[in-house]
Amino acid sequence: MQVKVEQQGPCEVELNVEVPVEQVNSTRDKVFKEIGEHTTVPGFRRGKAPRGMLERHLSPESVRRHLLDELLGDAYMAALEEAKIEPFSDPEVEIVQLEKEQPFIFKAKVPLPPKIELGEYKGIEVERPTVVVTDEDVEAELKYLRETRCSVEPVEDRPVESGDVASAELKATVEGEEPGEPSKVRIRVRANVPEFDENIIGMSLDEEKSFTVDYPSDTPDDTVAGKKVDYTVKVERIHKLKLPEVDDEFAQSLGDYKTVDDLKEEIRSRMTEARGTSADNEVENKIIEQIVARSTVSFPDVIVKSRVAHELEHLREDLEKENRSFKQYLEQIGKTREEFMDELTQGISRRVTVGLVLGELAKTESLAVTDEEVDARIDSMVEESKTTREAVEAYLEPRGGRESLANALLDEKITDFIKSVSKIKSGESGQ
Repeated sequence: MQVKVEQQGPCEVELNVEVPVEQVNSTRDKVFKEIGEHTTVPGFRRGKAPRGMLERHLSPESVRRHLLDELLGDAYMAALEEAKIEPFSDPEVEIVQLEKEQPFIFKAKVPLPPKIELGEYKGIEVERPTVVVTDEDVEAELKYLRETRCSVEPVEDRPVESGDVASAELKATVEGEEPGEPSKVRIRVRANVPEFDENIIGMSLDEEKSFTVDYPSDTPDDTVAGKKVDYTVKVERIHKLKLPEVDDEFAQSLGDYKTVDDLKEEIRSRMTEARGTSADNEVENKIIEQIVARSTVSFPDVIVKSRVAHELEHLREDLEKENRSFKQYLEQIGKTREEFMDELTQGISRRVTVGLVLGELAKTESLAVTDEEVDARIDSMVEESKTTREAVEAYLEPRGGRESLANALLDEKITDFIKSVSKIKSGESGQ
């Protein structure tokens, strides 16, 4: 057997394999013998038909399929052994030749294991963002809490004002799309883009108005970002919001607080903690970015392709449950199929790269998670949830079970380690 190896990339080789005609003929004889033992040819007992009669009776495609099954697996494994190659996953095979009295020739693109060369990951310098919660931040949160507990009063003697809630019939036509159907909506004035709210303010009961809004390209809603939208709005009801007073009674209605000062202190504490967590995450991401940038990573395309296929299958299942098509989903997020696939592929490729680098770092530093550590985390979850161990394990089972939990614990270990060997300049207020 002849085997030629061509390097296609850091993590892929192509094997060009030629199986001698003698071996092909021998295997073909074996195939006819095995098929003949289970095939009945008219005029002959099962397994007794002459080879020529059997060949005329059997489908050439059926014989070819059986012959290929017999030849390919053994030839591929022999080629790997001869070339001293350890594949990472299944190959892509191209059959070049499989004809009578001819050698069997095929090509196999073989994915090889990823290659990771870690760069320097100790002593990385990053700055932790300053965490500050101002009085204005606390007051803004208080305002939000008031608005979530406000009451509404109908208004009939004036037009819409800023801060009102207008019940309306609205028809929207997005640029380049079919006209939308009218729908009943509640419009919170000053909660939309300014151009929209400015057109609503001043409208009276039963008034109908048509206008166009030119949405900026950075609008969070992708379906209208960078587009013009034609609106027709008819105001059916107007309500003004009545906000509760910020007093001790209001504070007590929100929880275990005696005074407004108690409530404000809790708001400040929660906001400080949340922003601190965000700052920590930013630090971790900056460190990881530098470690990845300093490292060299190669991996076979099959890793990304398989994960893309997995993500698409999950999306298909979710859309099926919602009775939506992929086309409708793309329209909703405002992307073409090409844009969606490109973003998905790039995102997965990035995650694979980060995972391989951090995995290599964990191996280098002998970071691992023991069964005892997994048990301890489960015990902690039992205590925190005030439930049984069986209930916690039942909760974990559809989420990957102990293996998933062990992976999460390893991620924590890796994160703690890279932070411990980095130089983090704190921007924390007061430190």
